[in-house]
Amino acid sequence: MSPPSQVLITGGEGFLGRHLADALEAQGVTVRTFDDGSAEGTRDRPRRERWRVGDVRDLPRLEEAAEGMDAVVHLAARAVPQEDPAEGYSVNVLGTLNVLRAARSRQVPRVVLASSSSVYGNAGAPPFSEGKSPGPVGLRGASYGARELLGRAFAERDGLTVVALRFFHVYGRGRARSHHPGILTAFGEALARGKPPGVPGTGELTRDFLNVQDAVLAFTRALERRLGHWTVVNVGTGVPISLREAAEMACEAMGRLDLEPISIAPGMEPAPSSFADLRTARSVLGFEPRVGLGEGLAGKDWFLP
Repeated sequence: MSPPSQVLITGGEGFLGRHLADALEAQGVTVRTFDDGSAEGTRDRPRRERWRVGDVRDLPRLEEAAEGMDAVVHLAARAVPQEDPAEGYSVNVLGTLNVLRAARSRQVPRVVLASSSSVYGNAGAPPFSEGKSPGPVGLRGASYGARELLGRAFAERDGLTVVALRFFHVYGRGRARSHHPGILTAFGEALARGKPPGVPGTGELTRDFLNVQDAVLAFTRALERRLGHWTVVNVGTGVPISLREAAEMACEAMGRLDLEPISIAPGMEPAPSSFADLRTARSVLGFEPRVGLGEGLAGKDWFLP
């Protein structure tokens, strides 16, 4: 299947969106981004000629942006704070419903949904495979589970090709300005101030750290591969790294071996250990991660806005 020539990216001026938009444009794809500007940074200003300002909860505006597109990549999302989840759910769930409605009404044949490994929650011991029943322990994971259910319903009822990519912990330049800066960003910011990185609890919990360039690769494969109507794919490295080990690697990358990670009290109940089973990604997308965490941290730009 040939790659699409015109792609709409919701949340396209945020962390993942800018990396993906730039990569697609470098391949000759016409990119249109749809973004409310809530995560816009002060550096690397977005390319205004591709950006349509809008909120995914505004269906008419979204339908206008989807006109003539070959595919939609849906990235737009918000944090879901426990104390006041309504705004986050409105964007994450109603926004996804509108993206799917806009794709259907404007006859856009393919939608790629950014989902999250947070849907697994307490679904058992990792590695997590797509066949495991989701068990989100937080509201954010539940909101991504709702996105997936909506995607499946539109795929099976209306014949859209919908791909849900369950990303594990994506890092890279620009994540600092996102709604979820992530623990690596916190490590880097502490080290840049000459402070030791704080590791929640004992630091034994594991994460699957995915470089943003590998995330972009997964998106491009999801856009160009011949797939069924509904597909769910893990996107990670398949390599579990403890939080303490990641902090030590950050110290090394920043040239601060004089600083040792310290234990801090978790701000909230930490997510269970996780890492991806990549068998589906390899077989369906031909995806293989290329950047290990050590290499990814060596660039020293992973905590910058």
